Amino acid sequence: MAGDDTTPVGALSAEPSTTSGRKGITMVRYTVAHRSNTATVIALCASTLSIAGQLIWTIDKLHGRLDDVSGEQIAVGEIKRVWTEEKWRGRGIARGMYRTAMEVAARAGWPATIDHNQQRTSDGEAWATGVGGYKPPLVPPQSYAQTLVAFSAPEEPNDGEGCI
Repeated sequence: MAGDDTTPVGALSAEPSTTSGRKGITMVRYTVAHRSNTATVIALCASTLSIAGQLIWTIDKLHGRLDDVSGEQIAVGEIKRVWTEEKWRGRGIARGMYRTAMEVAARAGWPATIDHNQQRTSDGEAWATGVGGYKPPLVPPQSYAQTLVAFSAPEEPNDGEGCI
């Protein structure tokens, strides 16, 4: 599904987006890169292009999940990691990255529903509740090693790479 790597490398959003949160308004630009079955939204400060945050997600979660309404198996993505630079927190950047991920997924023909991860920190739980979307029951990591696996960097590519 995500194997089509015909999109331009390093494309930034055409216009800066305005995000807002409890700490103010920020202008950001987004870029999305993908490899194999993993994609990343990178948020950049519009004026300096310094990294403000990133959201990594599995494009097509293995086996998807059962739909709450129909009971049918549906294809979904799943967030692996959300991070915002400390000085940019509280400005709506993580919410903007989540929205961007869903928009890009829909445009690319990937599952546009991106579920939250079942292994969320307390901050992650609060954020997931605030932005909405499907939250599977919380299953805290049982060990430090399990935490490393759950929040590790994307796997190495096996079928090319590209950006959207």
